[in-house]
Amino acid sequence: SKLILKPRKVEIHIPQCKKIEAKTVQERKQSKDLITVAVDLNVKNLAVISAQKDSQIIETVFFKDKGLDQHRYRHTKEISKKQWQSGKTPTGERANKNLWQHIHRTHEDFAHKASSAIAKVCEKYPDSVLIFENLRKFKNKSESKSHRLNRKLSNQIRGKIRDYSKYKAFFVNTVTVEVNPHGTSRYCCHCGAKGERFSLKAGQKIKHKGGKLFHCSHCGYMANADFNASANLHHSFYKKLHWSPRQKSQSR
Repeated sequence: SKLILKPRKVEIHIPQCKKIEAKTVQERKQSKDLITVAVDLNVKNLAVISAQKDSQIIETVFFKDKGLDQHRYRHTKEISKKQWQSGKTPTGERANKNLWQHIHRTHEDFAHKASSAIAKVCEKYPDSVLIFENLRKFKNKSESKSHRLNRKLSNQIRGKIRDYSKYKAFFVNTVTVEVNPHGTSRYCCHCGAKGERFSLKAGQKIKHKGGKLFHCSHCGYMANADFNASANLHHSFYKKLHWSPRQKSQSR
């Protein structure tokens, strides 16, 4: 055991060990009865969890952010305003310490709750494979400081959910793999054709990149856009449809 002294409390950490004999991802992939659990991480739907067996989705779980994004944006907007008013922060100090601590505590809470929900699904299917998209790096865009900060923090919580899910899932004998996320939100999970995302406002269909719904004009499939992306992660894992290997053209 180890005694941890913190500013306002004292904790005792007692390490626990559990021996787990797990097959590798490639070994499990050879099984005909393999069940894959794919997780698409987003903003409003913090995690969309789908379990697949024999090319059929057998379970889907939506873990919503419950207003986390708006709550965090209000705080980042307040932080940006205070930083603008106070000017440069003195060396060795951190501005808005209490607000930052609140944001990090909230992130930790949501990350653990989301990862526990993911591990709970994995526990139902022994020897399954947990699939995440390979998270891309944060890119700066021409937007306000509070928007950039909120988007960066949104990416950070997705990284926390992925990392916490890895060890929680392994505890229930599930191994984790990251796959190519290219096109998971743009291609149809039924036929592999390129579709479109849109939202419904006042009964009108409005196309835009972050639309809540997905429609494929080729086969007519329509579904929640985040669910479609989660289902496509299974195809990316098995290298099917849009993610099937391309044959290199031989130059003469």
